[in-house]
Amino acid sequence: MTRSVRDWRVKLMQAHPRLFGIPFGRPDAAKGYPNCEEGWRDLLERCCVRIETALVGGGALTVVQIKQKFGALRFYWTGDLPDAAKAKVDEAIALAAARSACTCETCGAEGRLYSRNGWLATACPEHAKGELKPIRLGFENIHIVRTFGPGRFPIVSCRRYIRETDCFVDVDPKSLESRSSGMARITRDWRIDLIEAYPDLFHPLPNNPGVAEASPECGAGWQDLLERACARIRAAAQADGGSFKFTQIKEKYATARLYWEGALSPEADARVEEIIDLAEARSACTCEVCGAEGRLHRAGGWLMTRCAAHGQGHSVPEKPGWENVTISRVDARGAKTVVVKRRRYVRETDNFIEIDPLIIGEGG
Repeated sequence: MTRSVRDWRVKLMQAHPRLFGIPFGRPDAAKGYPNCEEGWRDLLERCCVRIETALVGGGALTVVQIKQKFGALRFYWTGDLPDAAKAKVDEAIALAAARSACTCETCGAEGRLYSRNGWLATACPEHAKGELKPIRLGFENIHIVRTFGPGRFPIVSCRRYIRETDCFVDVDPKSLESRSSGMARITRDWRIDLIEAYPDLFHPLPNNPGVAEASPECGAGWQDLLERACARIRAAAQADGGSFKFTQIKEKYATARLYWEGALSPEADARVEEIIDLAEARSACTCEVCGAEGRLHRAGGWLMTRCAAHGQGHSVPEKPGWENVTISRVDARGAKTVVVKRRRYVRETDNFIEIDPLIIGEGG
């Protein structure tokens, strides 16, 4: 990353010290350091100005994370605000996120959503890569906001973002029902369901129970394996009485990666690591799109686990005997020895079986 690109992020944080906790001499180490490109600089500056205006009446706020996710801006914060100030902050962030969804992340020009081998990005025609994602007629720049009332029943409001005036206009949800198979399908996100079902594992932001630092960054095809992992981890942590928190869940090199922090006994720690190994092994043979049995595919330089229906590029051949084999190298606690595990994941029973190293050789 060049200095000119890095500097706009530092300048943004330095211009709004009330919002960013900047470590002395290390602005790039701030939690809220923007993890997006310069095309969204203007909308972030607008957002920060609006947030500071909202804080004039009192309250304190710290930016926790700013990043691009699924082609749009994500802006997370924590703090203690009066209800009126919180509403203004939420509106400022909603406007920034909506603008990002129609703004090229590279240059700031008007943009559209593109998909390249499963990766989403908002770009202008000049900077676009991959295929343009079609928009359902009538849903252009529609943003659906979900809150909770008494009994936590969802209340859905629909608004259209107007780029020219940088504002929302209300849209009657009924006008969209004829174009959709039902509002619930487009408003409810499985990631929110997962976070709300396991708040003890995700530790969501206090001002938003459906938002967490470790909100899964992967496709819905892996929802089931993540639900299994969460149920097992909760049981292990509760039985142990220790603490657990997911710090990141994402796809990397076509498999799931689950990262966490906490304080557990050695036995519970080992149990949690085994649960995570199972989830990651299952992801390696599960289509990230639909959840069916899948294989590793390569499209250009991108790796993905897909079924035949959703595969892109070509399938990557496996060495005979190495199908679903996982090799783990673990430093034994309190020693310098390394424990090497060679196991085969059995999808049908969702477990590992030990395999003889002589069958696959000592390599890997």
